[in-house]
Amino acid sequence: MRQFHVLSTLFFGGFWVYLGLTTWIQMITSSNISVFEKSLEVYLAQAYPLLLPFIVSQSQIQGGIVGALITLGGIIGCMVLPSLSDKLNRRKPFMVVSMLTIAPLIYMTGTSSGTTAATAAFTLGFFLLARLPISFQMAMETREIGPKLAGLAVGGLYTFGNLGGAVGPLVMEFFEESSAPYALSQLYYWQCYIATVSQAWWLSMVPTAPLAFPGSFVTATIVTVIVGVATFIATLLLKEAHAEAQKTAD
Repeated sequence: MRQFHVLSTLFFGGFWVYLGLTTWIQMITSSNISVFEKSLEVYLAQAYPLLLPFIVSQSQIQGGIVGALITLGGIIGCMVLPSLSDKLNRRKPFMVVSMLTIAPLIYMTGTSSGTTAATAAFTLGFFLLARLPISFQMAMETREIGPKLAGLAVGGLYTFGNLGGAVGPLVMEFFEESSAPYALSQLYYWQCYIATVSQAWWLSMVPTAPLAFPGSFVTATIVTVIVGVATFIATLLLKEAHAEAQKTAD
Protein backbone atom coordinates (compact mmCIF):
# COMPACT_ATOMS: atom_id res chain seq x y z
CA MET A 1 0.00 0.00 0.00
CA ARG A 2 3.04 2.29 -0.06
CA GLN A 3 2.15 3.28 -3.62
CA PHE A 4 -1.32 4.36 -2.50
CA HIS A 5 0.12 6.45 0.34
CA VAL A 6 2.39 8.28 -2.10
CA LEU A 7 -0.52 8.93 -4.46
CA SER A 8 -2.54 10.25 -1.52
CA THR A 9 0.25 12.73 -0.80
CA LEU A 10 0.18 13.85 -4.43
CA PHE A 11 -3.57 14.43 -4.27
CA PHE A 12 -3.27 16.34 -1.00
CA GLY A 13 -0.64 18.67 -2.48
CA GLY A 14 -2.38 18.97 -5.85
CA PHE A 15 -5.73 20.02 -4.44
CA TRP A 16 -3.94 22.36 -2.01
CA VAL A 17 -2.31 24.17 -4.94
CA TYR A 18 -5.36 24.21 -7.21
CA LEU A 19 -8.02 25.27 -4.70
CA GLY A 20 -5.64 27.57 -2.84
CA LEU A 21 -4.80 29.53 -5.98
CA THR A 22 -8.32 29.59 -7.42
CA THR A 23 -9.71 30.78 -4.07
CA TRP A 24 -7.31 33.70 -3.71
CA ILE A 25 -6.36 34.38 -7.34
CA GLN A 26 -8.39 37.59 -7.60
CA MET A 27 -6.73 39.01 -4.49
CA ILE A 28 -3.32 37.76 -5.61
CA THR A 29 -3.49 39.48 -9.00
CA SER A 30 -4.82 42.67 -7.38
CA SER A 31 -2.02 42.79 -4.82
CA ASN A 32 0.66 42.21 -7.46
CA ILE A 33 -0.07 45.31 -9.53
CA SER A 34 2.51 48.10 -9.40
CA VAL A 35 2.36 51.06 -7.03
CA PHE A 36 1.93 53.32 -10.07
CA GLU A 37 -1.18 51.44 -11.18
CA LYS A 38 -2.59 51.51 -7.67
CA SER A 39 -1.83 55.24 -7.37
CA LEU A 40 -3.65 55.82 -10.65
CA GLU A 41 -6.65 53.84 -9.39
CA VAL A 42 -6.77 55.85 -6.16
CA TYR A 43 -6.51 59.13 -8.07
CA LEU A 44 -9.27 58.20 -10.50
CA ALA A 45 -11.51 56.99 -7.67
CA GLN A 46 -10.97 60.26 -5.80
CA ALA A 47 -11.28 62.58 -8.79
CA TYR A 48 -14.06 60.68 -10.55
CA PRO A 49 -16.14 58.71 -8.02
CA LEU A 50 -18.39 57.37 -10.76
CA LEU A 51 -15.43 55.35 -12.08
CA LEU A 52 -15.08 53.42 -8.81
CA PRO A 53 -17.39 50.52 -9.81
CA PHE A 54 -15.51 50.19 -13.10
CA ILE A 55 -12.11 50.16 -11.34
CA VAL A 56 -13.21 47.47 -8.90
CA SER A 57 -14.87 45.39 -11.63
CA GLN A 58 -11.71 45.48 -13.74
CA SER A 59 -9.75 43.98 -10.86
CA GLN A 60 -12.39 41.29 -10.40
CA ILE A 61 -12.46 40.51 -14.12
CA GLN A 62 -8.68 40.11 -14.29
CA GLY A 63 -8.64 37.75 -11.32
CA GLY A 64 -11.56 35.78 -12.76
CA ILE A 65 -9.82 35.37 -16.11
CA VAL A 66 -6.60 34.12 -14.50
CA GLY A 67 -8.56 31.67 -12.35
CA ALA A 68 -10.53 30.43 -15.35
CA LEU A 69 -7.31 29.89 -17.31
CA ILE A 70 -6.06 27.50 -14.62
CA THR A 71 -9.15 25.34 -15.13
CA LEU A 72 -9.09 25.71 -18.93
CA GLY A 73 -5.46 24.64 -19.05
CA GLY A 74 -6.34 21.67 -16.85
CA ILE A 75 -9.14 20.57 -19.18
CA ILE A 76 -6.81 20.60 -22.17
CA GLY A 77 -4.06 18.91 -20.19
CA CYS A 78 -6.42 16.12 -19.13
CA MET A 79 -7.10 15.40 -22.80
CA VAL A 80 -3.48 15.52 -23.98
CA LEU A 81 -1.12 14.05 -21.37
CA PRO A 82 -3.17 10.97 -20.33
CA SER A 83 -3.65 9.97 -23.97
CA LEU A 84 0.10 10.23 -24.57
CA SER A 85 0.67 8.22 -21.41
CA ASP A 86 -1.58 5.44 -22.70
CA LYS A 87 0.05 5.40 -26.13
CA LEU A 88 3.54 5.09 -24.66
CA ASN A 89 2.44 2.77 -21.83
CA ARG A 90 4.31 4.95 -19.35
CA ARG A 91 3.02 6.78 -16.29
CA LYS A 92 5.85 7.98 -14.06
CA PRO A 93 7.75 10.08 -16.67
CA PHE A 94 4.65 12.18 -17.28
CA MET A 95 4.11 12.59 -13.55
CA VAL A 96 7.72 13.69 -13.03
CA VAL A 97 7.67 16.16 -15.93
CA SER A 98 4.40 17.71 -14.76
CA MET A 99 5.69 18.05 -11.20
CA LEU A 100 8.96 19.64 -12.37
CA THR A 101 7.02 22.48 -13.99
CA ILE A 102 4.55 23.08 -11.18
CA ALA A 103 6.79 24.76 -8.56
CA PRO A 104 8.14 27.58 -10.80
CA LEU A 105 4.69 28.12 -12.32
CA ILE A 106 3.13 28.45 -8.86
CA TYR A 107 5.67 31.16 -8.05
CA MET A 108 5.05 32.99 -11.34
CA THR A 109 1.28 32.87 -10.88
CA GLY A 110 1.45 34.04 -7.27
CA THR A 111 3.87 36.93 -7.80
CA SER A 112 2.80 38.45 -11.12
CA SER A 113 -0.21 40.02 -12.78
CA GLY A 114 -1.55 40.68 -16.26
CA THR A 115 -0.36 38.59 -19.21
CA THR A 116 2.43 36.92 -17.24
CA ALA A 117 0.03 35.67 -14.58
CA ALA A 118 -2.46 34.50 -17.23
CA THR A 119 0.17 32.55 -19.18
CA ALA A 120 1.63 30.98 -16.04
CA ALA A 121 -1.86 30.09 -14.77
CA PHE A 122 -2.83 28.32 -18.01
CA THR A 123 0.41 26.33 -18.12
CA LEU A 124 0.11 25.48 -14.42
CA GLY A 125 -3.40 24.14 -14.90
CA PHE A 126 -2.28 22.13 -17.94
CA PHE A 127 0.32 20.16 -15.98
CA LEU A 128 -1.34 20.21 -12.55
CA LEU A 129 -4.77 18.79 -13.39
CA ALA A 130 -3.45 16.38 -16.04
CA ARG A 131 -1.94 14.35 -13.19
CA LEU A 132 -5.36 13.30 -11.91
CA PRO A 133 -6.36 10.73 -14.57
CA ILE A 134 -2.80 9.39 -14.69
CA SER A 135 -2.81 9.01 -10.90
CA PHE A 136 -6.12 7.14 -11.03
CA GLN A 137 -4.70 4.76 -13.61
CA MET A 138 -1.57 4.19 -11.54
CA ALA A 139 -3.73 3.36 -8.52
CA MET A 140 -5.71 0.77 -10.49
CA GLU A 141 -2.52 -0.78 -11.86
CA THR A 142 -1.12 -1.23 -8.36
CA ARG A 143 -1.05 -4.90 -7.44
CA GLU A 144 -2.51 -4.39 -3.95
CA ILE A 145 -5.48 -2.43 -5.31
CA GLY A 146 -6.44 -3.76 -8.73
CA PRO A 147 -9.95 -3.55 -10.23
CA LYS A 148 -11.67 -4.92 -7.10
CA LEU A 149 -10.59 -2.05 -4.85
CA ALA A 150 -10.47 0.64 -7.55
CA GLY A 151 -13.59 2.44 -6.30
CA LEU A 152 -12.38 2.49 -2.71
CA ALA A 153 -8.95 3.71 -3.83
CA VAL A 154 -10.39 6.57 -5.91
CA GLY A 155 -12.61 7.58 -2.99
CA GLY A 156 -9.62 7.57 -0.66
CA LEU A 157 -7.58 9.69 -3.06
CA TYR A 158 -10.36 12.23 -3.36
CA THR A 159 -10.68 12.32 0.43
CA PHE A 160 -7.02 13.24 0.84
CA GLY A 161 -7.33 15.69 -2.05
CA ASN A 162 -10.31 17.49 -0.55
CA LEU A 163 -8.49 17.63 2.78
CA GLY A 164 -5.63 19.45 1.07
CA GLY A 165 -8.13 21.69 -0.70
CA ALA A 166 -9.63 22.66 2.66
CA VAL A 167 -6.29 23.33 4.35
CA GLY A 168 -4.56 25.16 1.48
CA PRO A 169 -6.74 28.31 1.29
CA LEU A 170 -6.66 28.68 5.09
CA VAL A 171 -2.87 28.49 5.19
CA MET A 172 -2.55 31.00 2.34
CA GLU A 173 -4.79 33.45 4.20
CA PHE A 174 -2.69 33.00 7.34
CA PHE A 175 0.47 34.04 5.46
CA GLU A 176 -1.10 37.06 3.79
CA GLU A 177 0.97 40.17 4.45
CA SER A 178 0.94 43.88 3.65
CA SER A 179 2.22 45.27 0.34
CA ALA A 180 2.80 48.73 -1.11
CA PRO A 181 -0.42 48.78 -3.20
CA TYR A 182 -2.38 47.54 -0.19
CA ALA A 183 -0.85 50.18 2.10
CA LEU A 184 -1.66 52.89 -0.45
CA SER A 185 -5.28 51.77 -0.59
CA GLN A 186 -5.48 51.73 3.20
CA LEU A 187 -3.92 55.22 3.39
CA TYR A 188 -6.60 56.59 1.09
CA TYR A 189 -9.29 54.84 3.13
CA TRP A 190 -8.12 56.42 6.39
CA GLN A 191 -7.76 59.81 4.73
CA CYS A 192 -11.43 59.65 3.74
CA TYR A 193 -12.45 58.30 7.14
CA ILE A 194 -10.68 61.05 9.14
CA ALA A 195 -12.08 63.71 6.85
CA THR A 196 -15.66 62.52 7.20
CA VAL A 197 -15.41 62.21 10.99
CA SER A 198 -13.76 65.61 11.57
CA GLN A 199 -16.00 67.65 9.30
CA ALA A 200 -19.55 66.67 8.46
CA TRP A 201 -19.63 68.62 5.24
CA TRP A 202 -16.95 66.30 3.82
CA LEU A 203 -19.63 63.64 3.66
CA SER A 204 -20.96 65.25 0.51
CA MET A 205 -17.54 65.99 -0.98
CA VAL A 206 -15.26 63.01 -0.29
CA PRO A 207 -16.01 59.99 -2.48
CA THR A 208 -16.52 56.55 -1.04
CA ALA A 209 -13.18 54.90 -0.31
CA PRO A 210 -12.24 52.17 -2.80
CA LEU A 211 -12.38 48.61 -1.61
CA ALA A 212 -9.17 47.78 0.24
CA PHE A 213 -7.25 45.43 -1.97
CA PRO A 214 -5.52 42.54 -0.20
CA GLY A 215 -1.97 42.41 0.91
CA SER A 216 0.89 40.51 -0.65
CA PHE A 217 0.66 36.75 -1.08
CA VAL A 218 4.39 36.26 -1.70
CA THR A 219 4.94 34.32 1.53
CA ALA A 220 1.80 32.28 0.90
CA THR A 221 3.06 31.58 -2.61
CA ILE A 222 6.41 30.37 -1.28
CA VAL A 223 4.63 28.02 1.13
CA THR A 224 2.58 26.68 -1.78
CA VAL A 225 5.76 26.24 -3.84
CA ILE A 226 7.18 24.15 -0.99
CA VAL A 227 4.06 21.98 -1.17
CA GLY A 228 4.67 21.58 -4.90
CA VAL A 229 8.28 20.55 -4.30
CA ALA A 230 7.17 18.05 -1.64
CA THR A 231 4.73 16.46 -4.06
CA PHE A 232 7.49 16.26 -6.66
CA ILE A 233 9.68 14.37 -4.20
CA ALA A 234 6.74 12.06 -3.56
CA THR A 235 6.43 11.54 -7.32
CA LEU A 236 9.99 10.25 -7.46
CA LEU A 237 9.02 7.55 -4.95
CA LEU A 238 6.30 6.19 -7.21
CA LYS A 239 6.83 2.85 -8.87
CA GLU A 240 5.57 2.45 -12.39
CA ALA A 241 3.49 -0.68 -11.83
CA HIS A 242 2.21 -0.68 -15.39
CA ALA A 243 5.71 -0.95 -16.85
CA GLU A 244 6.63 -3.69 -14.39
CA ALA A 245 3.49 -5.62 -15.32
CA GLN A 246 4.35 -5.29 -19.01
CA LYS A 247 7.84 -6.65 -18.42
CA THR A 248 6.42 -9.58 -16.46
CA ALA A 249 3.95 -10.35 -19.24
CA ASP A 250 6.72 -10.29 -21.85
